[in-house]
Amino acid sequence: LWIDSDADITIRDSGKDGTVQNSVEFAHTIFNLGTLTLESGCFKAMYSAINSYGTLKINGGTFEASEYAVYICEGYVEINNGIFKGTVWSFTDYTINGGTFDAHFGINKESGVLTVNDGTFNDNKIMIMRGTVNLKGGEFTNGIILNDVNNDEDDPQYLNELLADGCFYRDANGNLIEVADDATAIDGY
Repeated sequence: LWIDSDADITIRDSGKDGTVQNSVEFAHTIFNLGTLTLESGCFKAMYSAINSYGTLKINGGTFEASEYAVYICEGYVEINNGIFKGTVWSFTDYTINGGTFDAHFGINKESGVLTVNDGTFNDNKIMIMRGTVNLKGGEFTNGIILNDVNNDEDDPQYLNELLADGCFYRDANGNLIEVADDATAIDGY
């Protein structure tokens, strides 16, 4: 499904469990250049359910792919809800306000910011190649592993940060860990 640069489209399931599926290897089910709002429906692909260069607002739906549930190249992106079964990866700033994520997610943009306000994250990997992940909320059911994809200490252009604000942490037994306001590390997990 091709969304042209001058298009403004909203897609919602008709209530009959509709699925848009692409079974071509290394292809995208939806290629967005315009303004796209997804309210509901199921979008499946072998490679990427959505590839976006435009404005993308996801309010619901299921996004399944062997590689990328959502692959964001540029533009404005806001994820408010949905089920994501595949990596969510971006080369631009984006915001997650909710949803269920069953695979890892991350950002690859120098000075870029991924803001997570809410959501349920069942995979424990946050990948940062370049940029900052700002955690303000959400439930990370398997904890967090910060995966610095580049990991090149000799190259100063790669500045990677994980900021956590207003989050709580549990130990291996599920008990809350007390964290001081000025803490620079979390001990006990």
